[in-house]
Amino acid sequence: MANGRSFMYLLTLAILLTTGSTFNVKLEAKSEMRWARIGGELVLNCRSTGCSTSPHFSWKIATDKPRGGEVSDQGSVSTLTFSPVTLHNGELYICSATCGNQEQQSSQEVSVYSFPDELVLELVNELELGKKNTLNCTVPDVYQVGVEVELLKGDTLINKQEFFQTPVTITSELVPELGDSGKEVSCRARLLSVEIPSKTLESKLTLQVLYAPRMTNISVTPSHTEREGQDILLSCVTNSNPPASIVWSKESTHGWSVIAKEKTLHLPTAQIRDAGTYRCEVSNKLGRESRQLEIHILGAPRDTSLSVTPPVVKEGDSVSVTCTSHSNPSARIILRKKSESGQVELGSENATFTIGAAQFGDAGQYECEAINGLGSDKATAELTVQGAPRDTSLSVTPPVVKEGDSVSVTCTSHSNPSARIILRKKSESGQVELGSENGTFTIGAAQFGDAGQYECEAINGLGSDKATAELTVQGAPRDTSLSVTPPVVKEGDSVSVTCTSHSNPSAWIILRKKSESGQVELGSENATFTIGAAQFGDAGQYECEAINGLGSDKATAELTVQGAPRDTSLSVTPPVVKEGDSVSVTCTSHSNPSARIILRKKSESGQVELGSENGTFTIGAAQFGDAGQYECEAINGLGSDKATAELTVQGAPRDTSLSVTPPVVKEGDSVSVTCTSHSNPSARIILRKKSESGQVELGSENGTFTIGAAQFGDAGQYECEAINGLGSDKATVELTVQVLTLWAHPSKSVTEGENVTIGCNVHSSRSAKFTWKKLENNSEAILCSTNNSFTILEITQNDAGFYKVEVINEFGNQTGLMKIIVMKTKYVIPADENPSGILVSACIGALTSAGALLSVLYYIYRRSSCKGSYQMAGEQIL
Repeated sequence: MANGRSFMYLLTLAILLTTGSTFNVKLEAKSEMRWARIGGELVLNCRSTGCSTSPHFSWKIATDKPRGGEVSDQGSVSTLTFSPVTLHNGELYICSATCGNQEQQSSQEVSVYSFPDELVLELVNELELGKKNTLNCTVPDVYQVGVEVELLKGDTLINKQEFFQTPVTITSELVPELGDSGKEVSCRARLLSVEIPSKTLESKLTLQVLYAPRMTNISVTPSHTEREGQDILLSCVTNSNPPASIVWSKESTHGWSVIAKEKTLHLPTAQIRDAGTYRCEVSNKLGRESRQLEIHILGAPRDTSLSVTPPVVKEGDSVSVTCTSHSNPSARIILRKKSESGQVELGSENATFTIGAAQFGDAGQYECEAINGLGSDKATAELTVQGAPRDTSLSVTPPVVKEGDSVSVTCTSHSNPSARIILRKKSESGQVELGSENGTFTIGAAQFGDAGQYECEAINGLGSDKATAELTVQGAPRDTSLSVTPPVVKEGDSVSVTCTSHSNPSAWIILRKKSESGQVELGSENATFTIGAAQFGDAGQYECEAINGLGSDKATAELTVQGAPRDTSLSVTPPVVKEGDSVSVTCTSHSNPSARIILRKKSESGQVELGSENGTFTIGAAQFGDAGQYECEAINGLGSDKATAELTVQGAPRDTSLSVTPPVVKEGDSVSVTCTSHSNPSARIILRKKSESGQVELGSENGTFTIGAAQFGDAGQYECEAINGLGSDKATVELTVQVLTLWAHPSKSVTEGENVTIGCNVHSSRSAKFTWKKLENNSEAILCSTNNSFTILEITQNDAGFYKVEVINEFGNQTGLMKIIVMKTKYVIPADENPSGILVSACIGALTSAGALLSVLYYIYRRSSCKGSYQMAGEQIL
């Protein structure tokens, strides 16, 4: 039975033990096959009959126990399994069965073999056209079986062999042809055995014949000859395996140049320059091949070029003017010389025109036109004829002007290369070079200093030339200057005021002093005015005016007279304000140089400097703290000066505060109730005590009311009201008076057997915690009650003594102490109830004997009934 790559063989060893017969063993094979494939599965079944119980099985081979197998016993059947089968499993297997004291056995010979699932079919080398190659087919992993192997090319048998030992390899030589590509070669292997089921394997290989490029061809679309602007497509086709790489090259004067590496070469809008020989070269690893093709492009002239050699010459030099152009067919060349009057066609030979001795008139632009039946193309070039400057001329326009007129100084000259024009102004100290544009220097408004001789020099590399001209400038006074010496003085110093001016004819000089009321003309000598001892009034602006028949000119100068600050003034506006009003504090002072203004606010702790702007400090919304004295100090390098002013700020009472000191007291403590408030004018203070029935005004001194010994009735809310003509303000505060009162009901002195309640009354605004204690022999017994009262049921002599209560709340704690006195009981029987005294005598004995027992029982009962238990010395009763 086949399963995947392996076969499983079932061999059955049957031990026939029939019921009621003798225990014996007989081998029965399920099939005649005794072969197991390596890698497959082998199952041996051993069966028994004739045994009333399950027999005991054992397996072995001829020499030892089986290696690697798994044994499974089920009743009368024992199974030995090998999976996978290995080379070592080929043995004689013996199965033994024991039933009681009888033993029987049976044996089976098993052989193993190996045959693969796949073949190995391969070529020794790659297949190359016409080259001998070897085809190998290998059947791997063959063991103990014969194999028949065939090699076929298509349906043709090319080799066949039988193998009965390893290795199993068959070969055949191949000389591939071009038509072998795509054909198949196959290898078939068949198992040669009569005992093993037949099996045939087959492997196939498709032949790929490699060969160098061949049958290469170039195609052109649309054709080999086309007009300029046409798209041309060159395609290179070849036959090769593996596919060939394609390289396009174009031939030039320097050899072949690679232009593309793809099957198709595209020449978009082909130009004349694209004409030429193209080569397609194809290659693979087996070889190469190439083809060439000529492309012709028809077009009008283009790339026309005109050369003037040399392009720059000196007068008298020889010049050649030559034109070249690319066209197909060849173009006719026409040379022309352009001028202002038009163009002159030149006679040329082979597109060249020669000038034997160049002159300035030969300079200019030359043109070449190339013409054929498809169109034309032009090119131009320049010829420069150089010479030294000549005919240089300098003009001053106009030559005579008044001051302020515009003047143009212009120089012209003929030269090539163009001359560099230098304009100069001559003076007594030498020459000054003028900045000019295109040989022209413009004086926008002529001045006296512009008058004189001007010179023009034209210079190039071949020489220079000069020309001169005169400019005359007439005008009114100018450059008037007024000096104050020294310009800055202290009071009492001497000062000179002097005026100078340039004019033609000479000017008349007038000195003046400007003031707020106008100008004052000063008497001067030789245009100078002297101040013997300068005062503040002398400071200011002075003016000089120079006048002649053509006009006048003025100049001014400043005199600064310095002094320490004086006449300092400080204003507070308004001086009296209400809270919230705006106030300006302004300081002014006279001084030179200007004084630094410092504003200060005086207070009890000293002075505070205020930030001011231009000597002014602004209070946006005045407060009480802004009231008081302000000071201004003006300071410069020569001294200082001060001034003061007052600010009064009025307002309703505010920041009113009421304090109770201390706020929590015990009954009998002293308390002060004090009210403070800020206001202007001063407020009247009223103190009140609030109660359920209303308010009670308290007599106070300076806003203070004193309680000598506080009582519980003094506790509660107090109010303070501060009042002036602008308004009022209030404040409240609480006073807490704590009172602790101890009481006993019915009395502090009681008779044995009575019930006594001890209580504590606390008057406080906050809840309290109570702790009760009994004082015993210098110790304290804590009682179980935490309320404000404690009850002792049927009190005894042992309950007499001192009781203490501790009361605690968030304001503090208080302690109270009470003494309880317990009196003994005296019982007297009335005579009318026992006239003879017999009852008393008769009962004494019984009472005496029962007294002790009754006392104990009654004590236990009373303790169990106590609502306010407490701890006695040495014991705890709950």
